[in-house]
Amino acid sequence: MTCPQSATATLSIDDITTLNDAQLVQLLEEHRRPNGNFELPVDGWDKLAKKERNHLAGRLQRAKERVLIQNPAVCSRPLDLDQVDARLAEVSNNSTTASRVRPQDTRKGPGHTPPYTEAERRADLRDDETEAYHDLVNNGGRPFYPISLLEQVSTDPDEYREMLQPFWAYPPAHSNPWRVYQKQLKRWQDFRNWQKDNRGLEDDDDGYSAYVERTKRDCIKYGDTEELAEIEADPECLRSYWEQNEHYTRRWQRRWQREPGCNGFSDYVDATKRRLERHAFTRPFQLNEDPKQQDKLTTWIEYLCFEYWWLDRYTKSIKRLQPDYDKAWQDVRMRKTRPGRS
Repeated sequence: MTCPQSATATLSIDDITTLNDAQLVQLLEEHRRPNGNFELPVDGWDKLAKKERNHLAGRLQRAKERVLIQNPAVCSRPLDLDQVDARLAEVSNNSTTASRVRPQDTRKGPGHTPPYTEAERRADLRDDETEAYHDLVNNGGRPFYPISLLEQVSTDPDEYREMLQPFWAYPPAHSNPWRVYQKQLKRWQDFRNWQKDNRGLEDDDDGYSAYVERTKRDCIKYGDTEELAEIEADPECLRSYWEQNEHYTRRWQRRWQREPGCNGFSDYVDATKRRLERHAFTRPFQLNEDPKQQDKLTTWIEYLCFEYWWLDRYTKSIKRLQPDYDKAWQDVRMRKTRPGRS
């Protein structure tokens, strides 16, 4: 079986730098050749300052690592990691190492690193899940299942299908279906933002300091010592990327991801109660104006409202788009029933 060739059109450096991390991963997947190499023709590297070029190189390395984790083999042909590293290293005079630091195999000469084994890959993925689990707990969330079950769940996710399905994508991604702690953490972080936005509260330091700390932690995790040193020397070096991506997302959340028609905390409390009542939740509760001082049960009631808000939003979208869908489906059926068509 052969794989389709990736597009080879030259990309603009401006387009690359505006992509978020998930989009970079998708871009590399689209430009991965059948032999496992990456073909990423980009025009305008010289437009970037050295610091920006090194930062982008580190992001590309981390994106490459995610691609390899999600899909280690393409068309059943082995991937030459040395070629991949060499190609991505071209974007910077100082190549960074995005993968976790692994011991060298001196039996094959100094500097030789053994292949990234399936056992190591799964161990790294479990480490990521464990980290997300603890972040979720520390932020007041409740993980789907005890961390003590991680080994069993990662080994046989089908056995835990019913438990895992709420956080599976559609169509489901079956490469690592057991990785739900990270998705649950992201959902809980969105809820925490919802709490602040509906109360008119600002992010601590507008969220930039937290982003810097997350990036530094990623650098430590993936052994990216050069970018870590740059960030520690100049914490403002990430602000341009943050404003283009992370800050944009938060602006969207503040404007659109909230209860409509509210002017102040009391309006939000009333809107929360009305929404829950529409979904047959009538238990009395009282939100705290400071979400950090709110008890756990009330926080989970508020989280339930957050999920109902999304359910109502999706339901409304389905109703709005249903006529267009029905018309398009009718057109397809009519074309199939025309003479001369099967």
